[in-house]
Amino acid sequence: MNSTISGLQKRECFYLVIVSGLYITYNLYLITYYPVYIDEASTYNDFTSKGFCTSITQYPAPNNHVLFSIISNIFNYLPLEPLVKLRLPNLLIGLASSVIMYLLLKKKFNHKVAVLPHLLFSFSYTVTFYSVFARGYMLIIFFTLVCYWSIERFQEKEYNKKYLWIYSLSTILGFYTIPIFLFVSASFVLYLLYLFYSQKNILKQLVAYHFFIAIITIMLYSPIIYYNGLDAIINNEFTRKLNFKEVFVYVLNHGCDIYDKLIGIRSRYFIIAFMLTLLVLYKISSDYKIRSMLIFSMLFFALPLFFMLFQKVIPGIRTWSYLIIPLALGIAVVLSYLLSKKNVSISVIYAIGTLVIITQVYIFKKSHPFAALQNDYDSSILSQAILKNKYKQIYFESDSSSFEFVNFNYFILSQNKNVKLSCLPQTKLIEQTLNNYDCIVLYTDDMKGLMKNKFHIVHQKGDVIVYGK
Repeated sequence: MNSTISGLQKRECFYLVIVSGLYITYNLYLITYYPVYIDEASTYNDFTSKGFCTSITQYPAPNNHVLFSIISNIFNYLPLEPLVKLRLPNLLIGLASSVIMYLLLKKKFNHKVAVLPHLLFSFSYTVTFYSVFARGYMLIIFFTLVCYWSIERFQEKEYNKKYLWIYSLSTILGFYTIPIFLFVSASFVLYLLYLFYSQKNILKQLVAYHFFIAIITIMLYSPIIYYNGLDAIINNEFTRKLNFKEVFVYVLNHGCDIYDKLIGIRSRYFIIAFMLTLLVLYKISSDYKIRSMLIFSMLFFALPLFFMLFQKVIPGIRTWSYLIIPLALGIAVVLSYLLSKKNVSISVIYAIGTLVIITQVYIFKKSHPFAALQNDYDSSILSQAILKNKYKQIYFESDSSSFEFVNFNYFILSQNKNVKLSCLPQTKLIEQTLNNYDCIVLYTDDMKGLMKNKFHIVHQKGDVIVYGK
C-alpha cells in the first residue's frame, strides 16, 4: 500500500495489512469449517443454480436477496468448491467494509482512537457471521457504511454532488439487496434532516435525489412485481401486521434483544449505558462534527424500536445487523474523549485490541460450535450418508422446506449429481411400490415393519431415519 496515496503512515499501513490478513485467514477457515446453512442452501437451490433470470424475477418466501443472488450467479462460474464460491463474495465485501471503516475512523480521529472500534467492527459477531454465510446482510452493512461515508464527504467537500450520487447508488443497491434497507434509508433521511434542516437549497436537492432513488428501485424490482405481485414484497409472512399491543409488549420486554447479535452478548445493560454515555457526551461537547456523530449513533440505535411500533411488525433480529456501524462510531467518540483526558500508549491499545479479537472469536465459536444451526450440521451428515451410498431414487417424507430436503437438494445440485428426488406425504408412499425408490427418509418409525424386508437403516438421528437398499 502506498502511504502517499492513502495518506497513511507506515505503521498505519502495516496495521491495516496485518488486520486484513487476520480477517481473511480467520474467515476463510470458517468458510471451510461450517457446513452449508439452510438459508444459503435455499439461495443456491432457488437462485444461484438457476441463473440470472431467476434471480431478478422470482421472490419466494421471501428468500431472494436479489443483488447477492446476482453476484452468486457470477461467482458460480469460478473453478472452486461450491460452498467456497457461494460464500466468497461476502468475504470480499466484509474485507472492503473493514478497510473503509478503518480509513473513516482514522480520518475522523487518529490511529490510536481508530484501532479498538475498528477491531470490534471487523471481528464482531454480526460481521463474522455475514462475512461467512452466503446471505445479503453483509451487503446491507457495506452499503450503510458507504452511505455514511458519502454524507461525511459531501459535507467536507463543500457539497460536491458526486457524493450524493454515491449515496444514491449505495441506497439503491441496498434496497435491491433486501427491501428492509428501508429502515436504513429512513434513518439516513432523518439524519440528513438534522444536518441540513436550515439549508433549504440542499434539502431540495436531497428530495430530488431520494425521488430518483425511489424510481430506480421500483424499476429494478419491476420484474419481480410483474411475476410475483407486489404482495410478495410488502405483504408476505415476514411483513405481516400485528396489533399494536403485541408489538408494544415485545418492545417493552425484548426491545434490547435486537442488539444482542451485534457483538454476541446479552446487551440490555450495555446498550442502556452506551446510549446514556453518548447523551452525556452530546451535552458537554461543543464540536459540531462530534455532535453529528453522536446524533447519528443515537438516532440509528433508537429508531428500530420506533419503526417496529410504527409499522406494527417484529422483523428478525438479523434485520438490524447494520447497527454495528453506529456502535463502532459511537465507541470511537467515547474513546476519543477518554484518550484526550489520559494518555495511553499505542502498545496498550494493541494489547486491548488483541483481547477484543480473542473475545469475539471465542463468543462466535461458543455460539456456533458446529454450524449456524444444529439442524444444518445434522442434515449435512445425513446428506453425506446418502451420497456415500450413491442412491439414485430417493424419497423424503417431508415437504420441500425441511432441513434435510433443502440440504440434500443443495448437494446434488452443487455437485451435478444425477439423482431423482420425491417429496410426498407418507400415504402416497404406501400406495406406491417401494421398488420405485432405493433410499427412503422417514420422520417416524410407523413404517418400520414395511421397511425391514427390503431396506436397512443407513443413518439415524433423532426421529429422522434413512433407509437404503
